[in-house]
This record gives sequence, structure tokens and C-alpha cells, in this order.
Amino acid sequence: TTCILTITSSATANSLTLSKEIRNILMNATPILGKKVTRSNFDGKPTLITFFASWWGSCRAEFGQLGEFLNNGGTKKLNIIAVNWMENVNSKVALRRLNKLIRTFHPIIRVVRSNEEIETYFQPLTNIPMSFIFKKTGHLIYGNGKQEFLGKDKLSKILSDNP
Repeated sequence: TTCILTITSSATANSLTLSKEIRNILMNATPILGKKVTRSNFDGKPTLITFFASWWGSCRAEFGQLGEFLNNGGTKKLNIIAVNWMENVNSKVALRRLNKLIRTFHPIIRVVRSNEEIETYFQPLTNIPMSFIFKKTGHLIYGNGKQEFLGKDKLSKILSDNP
């Protein structure tokens, strides 16, 4: 297996791209609540890929901020794909909590379950929330594999600094 996207340090993170292979892996990932990733989730604007778990307060807070960003004109500026990671989907309580959280997400956000391919390409995944922003050309403009809360103001600044 060829490793398409591997993060080993912040120095190498700047050379990552949102390749066709990674896009296909995300499009083939299991959607949660029917929000399948499609080609249109990568077209015409930057793409944010964020890793989250419904039980972690920082992740829930980040999605509130992302929703505010999208509600204030962000849908024209950004595609968002959320990857559910570190969730015990075999637990009925965890599954109810996850589904409840996702129903509060802005409808443009596509949510998929993590899988081995995604985790391999975005390694090392160690903490959440963890986000990566790619220009519409597929080049990485934000994210180095370290945990960091991405609020609406920081997101706006990143996008305005990287037209």
C-alpha cells in the first residue's frame, strides 16, 4: 500500500496535498446520517477536514463555531468534511450522542466514519479536534497534525490570508 498522506512533523505537513486518491477514500468512507461525501465537496473552494469525537467538549464547541461561520456566508468560502474518530460506535449511548450532535451540524458539513485508510493517510492522529485546510488546488494551508481548536475567527483569518 502506498502512503499518500503522512504527517510526521510540522516541517513535512506543508508538503501535503488533498490528492485524488484521498478524495476517493473520503468519498467511499461510510457516511453518518446519509451525508455522503461527493465530488462537489471538493470543488471550487477550500476544503476543511476535521477529526472529532462527540464526547469531547472541544469538538462540540468547534462545531458550534463552524456552524456560525457557515451561517454567516461561509458556505460560499469553504467545504467541510468531518471525520468521526475515536468513537465507540458499538455503544448505544455513544451512537445516540453522536447522532444527536450531527443533527445539530450545518447541513453542508459531510460526516463520515474514520477507517484504517483515512487514519493511515492523516497519521499520526493523536488528539482531537484536529483540522486540515486545503486550498481549492489541493495544497495544504493549515494543519500540522497537532490538536488545535479552530474557531470561526481563526478560520476566517486563515482563509483571508490564503486566497
